[in-house]
Amino acid sequence: MEKPDRVVVYLPKACKPCGRSFEGERAQRVVSKRQVLALPQPKRAVTEHQMGDIEGCGCVQQGADPPEIRASVPYGAGGRGLVTNLSVAHTMPLAQICCRFADFYGDALKSETVETALAAGDEVARPLEASMVEQLQQAEVVHCDDTGWRREGTLQWLYPASNAWSTHLCVHAKRGEAALRSDASVLKAFRGYAVPDGLASSCKCSEGRHGLWNAHRVRAVHGWIEPGCQWATEMQTFLLDR
Repeated sequence: MEKPDRVVVYLPKACKPCGRSFEGERAQRVVSKRQVLALPQPKRAVTEHQMGDIEGCGCVQQGADPPEIRASVPYGAGGRGLVTNLSVAHTMPLAQICCRFADFYGDALKSETVETALAAGDEVARPLEASMVEQLQQAEVVHCDDTGWRREGTLQWLYPASNAWSTHLCVHAKRGEAALRSDASVLKAFRGYAVPDGLASSCKCSEGRHGLWNAHRVRAVHGWIEPGCQWATEMQTFLLDR
């Protein structure tokens, strides 16, 4: 850094040949530098919003509360954004988010505060999600999959749909056609090439054409290699070369 926040200078205390003290000496040269990057201690910044009143025309008129402040002591956009980032981008559970705030700022968040922040983030992200779904539904190729997902202690199903630019995640209580034809699914209105993992219901729910992950083809062929099938060995080599 050209301008460090703090500079500490190290000088010899006394002359080695004669023992003369260098205390008070001002003549010096900097012969080398080493910089240490330190993280500052996180600290909350508190902004107080005061509503005042003014008397005019025989009546007292009061300033309006800021519409974005709905509680007496809420966290601002930065705090809500950090909560959303920890939950969505880093998949951190609610209890860990609360403890992490205690590590950073000395006070643990209440679970209700986290849930409120996530609900606000979901509301803000809905237009982006709608645009993403539209982009995926108009794409030429979409890869799709399904996997088990724990939600509030119960087994549900996570359905990702993705291409090179976007990934959309849909969570549903059921596995199969009911989930893929739900309003949250990308496949229900998709007419391009759908490339699923082999789940039969994925092929039923898309109006377009279908492919299959090459990894699944390789895995299926591998089962025929062990008995010594020559064609299976050649087919695996062909698939891995694609």
